[in-house]
Amino acid sequence: MSLTIVLQSVCSLWCCSSSVESSPSPEVTRTSKKALNSSVSSYTHGGNNSNANGGKKKSGQGNRKANKKQKKLLQQQQMIQFQVEEDMATTEKLQKRAARFQSEISAGRKKRPFSLVLSINAGPSLGPSSGDGDADLDWESFPVVGTCQELEKQYLRLTSAPDPSTIRPVEVLRESLDMVKEQWLRKQDYHYACDQLKSIRQDLTVQCVRDPFTVQVYETHARIALEKGDHEEFNQCQTQLKTLYQDLHCGNPLEFLGYRILYNVFARNTLELKTILAHLSSSEKTDEVVRHALAVCHAWSLGNYARFFKLYERPPKMSGYLMDWFAVRERRNALKAMVKAYRPVLPVEYIERTLGFSDREDVLAFLAELNVTLAEDGASVDCKESLAAVLAA
Repeated sequence: MSLTIVLQSVCSLWCCSSSVESSPSPEVTRTSKKALNSSVSSYTHGGNNSNANGGKKKSGQGNRKANKKQKKLLQQQQMIQFQVEEDMATTEKLQKRAARFQSEISAGRKKRPFSLVLSINAGPSLGPSSGDGDADLDWESFPVVGTCQELEKQYLRLTSAPDPSTIRPVEVLRESLDMVKEQWLRKQDYHYACDQLKSIRQDLTVQCVRDPFTVQVYETHARIALEKGDHEEFNQCQTQLKTLYQDLHCGNPLEFLGYRILYNVFARNTLELKTILAHLSSSEKTDEVVRHALAVCHAWSLGNYARFFKLYERPPKMSGYLMDWFAVRERRNALKAMVKAYRPVLPVEYIERTLGFSDREDVLAFLAELNVTLAEDGASVDCKESLAAVLAA
């Protein structure tokens, strides 16, 4: 009877496992086998289930190993898939970038909003603008030819394509330059002269005119700006002249080379000075203006104020106008050195002679501006009392 009961139990368990699903899960299978082994073992060996326990342990270890291998294989497959997708994305990006550059090259220049920027170096060019934006035009391929016949024209910054009816041709511009020179000699009206010269420069630029007449216009404007102490306009002109001299080989390049050296001393631009000095040729150093400018630069760099102001008294051509721009600054630096070095007093006559003053009134006005204390005789500077005021200047 016991055997019959065991067989009935096994059959019932088998039926239950089959009713769950046609393909049983590992957990149900393990449960059915466990019950079957337990029942048979109990009947055969009278309750001794040591073999069943050993089989259970071995089965569990095998399943864990299989699961680990399966997880590891799955991770490797995922990594390979991710790498392939990443490589495909990178390749796609590179292809898109190559196509973009190829389209830009084949189309020529990239279209952009319209704004005319004047530059004598490369002719008119188009740059970004906040306006509506018209079609991009190549002014070198389609140069503007002016038709205006008026000698005088107010300078206005261009914000759109120039109208040929408002641009003067070169023949008219030559007459306009002569008129400006005559007006300058008679009236010395710098505001008028500067406005007219900038207008002439603008008309030359939009017509892409780069010839000896262009050099003449810029040299004229630079000289007038020197006389009136207009640093910005002079710097603009001498910068454009540097490029024009290199391209056209006309005008007065050595004279303006000396002026450029002095301007950089005024601006204390030592980097540009080193560049200029490194490219000077032996023939350029023999020019009067260049030789004087080099001597000024050398005295300035060494702080040799006695030599500096001797050169200031005998400048060639228009070099004196440039030295006027920084003579006061160098006089202050020289006076600081004097007051530190001399005790107890410093003769005013020595300051006048050493620092290049023209008369006694000029030197006394200079000392009063710096709040310098004079001695009781009025002919000497009290160095101890004046030191703080001079250093603060």
